[in-house]
Amino acid sequence: MVVAGREVAVDLIAVGAIVGVEAARDAVADGLDRVGEDAVGAGGFGDEAGRASGRGQQAARVVVVTVDDEGIIKTNQNGPFTMSTGAFVAAAGSFVNGPDLDKGPSDLSVDHTFQLNGLWALPWNFEISGIFRAQSGFHYSRTAVVTEDPDGDGTFNTIDHGPGRNAFTSPPFVNLDMRFSKRFNITERFKVEALFEFFNLLNRQNPAAVETQTTITTSPFGSLRQVLPGREGQVGLRIEF
Repeated sequence: MVVAGREVAVDLIAVGAIVGVEAARDAVADGLDRVGEDAVGAGGFGDEAGRASGRGQQAARVVVVTVDDEGIIKTNQNGPFTMSTGAFVAAAGSFVNGPDLDKGPSDLSVDHTFQLNGLWALPWNFEISGIFRAQSGFHYSRTAVVTEDPDGDGTFNTIDHGPGRNAFTSPPFVNLDMRFSKRFNITERFKVEALFEFFNLLNRQNPAAVETQTTITTSPFGSLRQVLPGREGQVGLRIEF
């Protein structure tokens, strides 16, 4: 089907039977099903089939029908095909490499986090405050020696899918920041506060990047490649009036 000069795809969920090409063509003509080119790239067909199965219906099979600018009808009913845009469409009812091959924790996922912060007011206008944070390391993937195409769409990535995406965890992150301050009341309105601040007071080598390759002899897999800044301090003066 061509809409505004663009090739679009129609996904048809056949419950209990496979939708034939003629039936699919009729559905396209009658507008009974959703029309959307984006669903192919987003993997919406497999998601829709999963939802249909989850509702207790009979095993569903997805049939994709496209009509290009030249009026040629393509379908994945009997096998995969490639759209004119270059997008790969797998055969109906099949996963190219299995649904969970590229499944894993997010790059931003942290399993555990503990944070403690507080302020202690002392006599003679002294104050001590700090923030302590400890958390699990970030997840990362091992780099594959041979790149793989997990979705079968011609797009390769460097993840080693043997252990899985983000199957490894870096060393934990532990940090303590402290501030020591003294306030001087010059007048009722004019005040001066002297600040002494320290970051990463424990001077830990918290990881920023780890080695993900296994072929570098001078940098073993999982070793630290980059760390966050060590202990730092600064002095400040705050004036209120």
